[in-house]
Amino acid sequence: MNNNFSIEIIEQQIDSETVKTISARELHQKLEVKSRFNDWINNRIKKYGFIENEDFVWVTKNLITYRYNGQKGISQQKECLISIQMAIIIIQKVTDNPFSAKIYKQLLSLEKREVYIKEPLRKEIEFFLALKTVLKPMNIELETQFNVLGYRIDGYIKDFNLAIEYDESHHNSKTNKINDSIRV
Repeated sequence: MNNNFSIEIIEQQIDSETVKTISARELHQKLEVKSRFNDWINNRIKKYGFIENEDFVWVTKNLITYRYNGQKGISQQKECLISIQMAIIIIQKVTDNPFSAKIYKQLLSLEKREVYIKEPLRKEIEFFLALKTVLKPMNIELETQFNVLGYRIDGYIKDFNLAIEYDESHHNSKTNKINDSIRV
């Protein structure tokens, strides 16, 4: 078991701003997640609707490796750096790990000191978390970021064949308006 619960804070450019981030891989290790890292992080990105270059970025990290003959080599590893807010959302869903609460407190303390404030929790995420809470007692399952014909629908309720879209300000960009008009 990992007795060190603190996580390294890394300053990173996301969406032309320097923000505080953490390594998703390190978080995965600290939370002692059993699944493979790539599967775990990609599932969380999809499940909670995180957006690349807003909530997280992928970077390539060079690692020094040692071959069986003692020679050094360099290999590359793809790393996902996630915003503090994204990390907090992920940690809030982990209840069976003794370190999750300690890491959560560390990250919250950063926000309380206002070391990192980019924007509040995306309204879409707040909405779907609240909707899931309301639907749960009725045994109605809501799937987020549901794939239909290569496009993602923000929410889908299979029992009612109901698609739900929650458009936020990023849908107002010229590129998204064009893409949205194609999907209609």
